[in-house]
Amino acid sequence: VESAAEVESAAQAQAAIIERDRLALFKRTLAKDLSDDELSGFAARCNQTMLDPFANQIHAIKRSGKLCIQTGIDGFRLIADRTGNYAGSDDPMYEGEVEYQDGKESRTAPELATVTVRKIVQRQVFEVTRHAYWREFYPGPGGDGFMYRRMPHVMLSKVAEAQALRAAFPADLSGLYVDE
Repeated sequence: VESAAEVESAAQAQAAIIERDRLALFKRTLAKDLSDDELSGFAARCNQTMLDPFANQIHAIKRSGKLCIQTGIDGFRLIADRTGNYAGSDDPMYEGEVEYQDGKESRTAPELATVTVRKIVQRQVFEVTRHAYWREFYPGPGGDGFMYRRMPHVMLSKVAEAQALRAAFPADLSGLYVDE
């Protein structure tokens, strides 16, 4: 019978092998602009978190020439689920409306998204609720705001959910940030 630590160690070793085998493919397809050192650092972070960039769980993004490693919302959910204490989340709730410009067109988005996640602690379920306000997270009319303009409800709810997951699972999600 293997201990939990032995199983986790074997899984991490397997993940490292998988990443090493797929590193060249990742460089050719998703990370053409990364230096070898940046690629190695990103691969190490993938192995540490056991997140898969091909499944959009973690991303290597260059901003102003600097590498930013960001975890997708699916990566956050997976990490929370691996704890064995994640008890799901509620559908997002939206309040209010804000108007913003999309080129010459005026559009609306939710002013606020709220998400509640549940965590099991000593066989009791606790709820953690967080809010995300459009004015605080909308990146603006440039290229970074494309997905917010395309799917404002989805993007804002992912921010609220990520904040709730970080609050519920701080030890597991420390130092990880979502791209939304």
